[in-house]
Amino acid sequence: MLIGMNKYITKTQIVANLQCPKRLWLSVNAPQNGSVDDNVASRIDDGNALGSAARTLFDGELITGHGDAAIADTLASGSDTVFEGAYLANGAIVRADVLSKVKTGHQLVEIKSATSAKDSHVVDTAIQTHVIRSSGVDVTSCSVGAVDSTWVYRKQGNFDGLIKLIDVTERVEKIVDQVPAWIEGARQTLAARSCPNVEPGQQCETPYPCEFRAFCNADQAKPAVGSPSHSLPKPWKKPLSEFLAQHPQADWKDVADDLLNPLQQRVKWSHISGSKYHNIAGARRSLARRSAPFYFLDFEAVSSPVPLWVGTKPFQQVPFQYSLHNVDPVSGSLSHAEYLPDHADNPVRELAERLVGDLPDEGTIFVYHATFEKGRIKEMAQEVPELADQLLALLPRIVDLLPITRDFYYHPDQGGKWSLKNVLPCVAPELSYADLDGVHNGMDAVTAYRDLLTNGQTEQVRQALLSYCALDTLALVYLWYSLRGETTE
Repeated sequence: MLIGMNKYITKTQIVANLQCPKRLWLSVNAPQNGSVDDNVASRIDDGNALGSAARTLFDGELITGHGDAAIADTLASGSDTVFEGAYLANGAIVRADVLSKVKTGHQLVEIKSATSAKDSHVVDTAIQTHVIRSSGVDVTSCSVGAVDSTWVYRKQGNFDGLIKLIDVTERVEKIVDQVPAWIEGARQTLAARSCPNVEPGQQCETPYPCEFRAFCNADQAKPAVGSPSHSLPKPWKKPLSEFLAQHPQADWKDVADDLLNPLQQRVKWSHISGSKYHNIAGARRSLARRSAPFYFLDFEAVSSPVPLWVGTKPFQQVPFQYSLHNVDPVSGSLSHAEYLPDHADNPVRELAERLVGDLPDEGTIFVYHATFEKGRIKEMAQEVPELADQLLALLPRIVDLLPITRDFYYHPDQGGKWSLKNVLPCVAPELSYADLDGVHNGMDAVTAYRDLLTNGQTEQVRQALLSYCALDTLALVYLWYSLRGETTE
């Protein structure tokens, strides 16, 4: 039986097989074919933090060992509540987040970094329940410990109320009898000498994104880069979806205009002509209504299921950094202000104070995807009420360059996308995120900031964060000039 380093079948393997036998087989026999998820480290950190916070809500013993040692420690535990206990039955091993003795038997709690009990969570819990029961422990109730997103962190180290228990006993009992078949299915997959033949489909994304998607799709006929199936912006009308499903390799000239909305028609024209679409007059009219001076703003924010600071909520996007460029309307000279804390405390108050100080009472504030910046400003106004009037006064001055760009500019190299990372190489190829050191995107920025919080301030990480955020707003300046048919010279 090819089950890798572990002589027992794990819950993770059973779940992988349920999603796709090919995923399980590859994970054991050819893990090198999987792609690394940029977010995996952050998710692991969040999960560990949530587990630690949840354990403060119970009085119990944490099992820290692995394999047979963990099983032995679990059996030897005399605690009424055991965290991360290891249970073995019929060759399958599970680790239970929380298992507590209750009057009727034992309550199983699975802690999840989510706000509700999803079907995938119930499947996890059913597998745990079956194995634990088969090991001789009477599990009489099951709950998913989800995050209460309305909860506010009021006192350092006190997480009472963070986790809400959602009873899923009834849902588990409906499927728990299927678990032996699931285990046997995983066992057969692991015993197979060749990789199961499974065509790519919805299982590649549901219930979890598969790390082998790129590998499995390598031999599939894919829409060519720049083709309608690749580059037509969504949403697609039903007739267009049906046409492209039937003709995935269709040429642009094959796609009738009556299947397309005006934006998609502009994209089609651009790809057929090989030219950028740029309505300079329209962009100028839209931008001419904006009053000087002109500012260009971008925030970076961090969120976590376990609030990082007192006064914040689970999953709250807490801004920790901003970059602000200013173009003088007379001379055209460019100035820059920025903020990044040099401490590990909640940065919101200090950031808000600096922001209102850096932004005079008049002028236009350009952003890209205004919902994000406006949302953070509204939250700051609630958190720093003495600055609420000044912060809220910024909102009507904010102008979103994203819809203006979408209405008046498109280059075939954008590939049907309007993120700043796709647009910038077209309007300002001399600016490149690839040239940055260490931080190239928003997720990198969050990871770097968490590194500062955990490991202390380092000049290299600080400079990487400052350079990244500054490029975001400099890109907006270049885009603003480009939309108007001007250059930064």
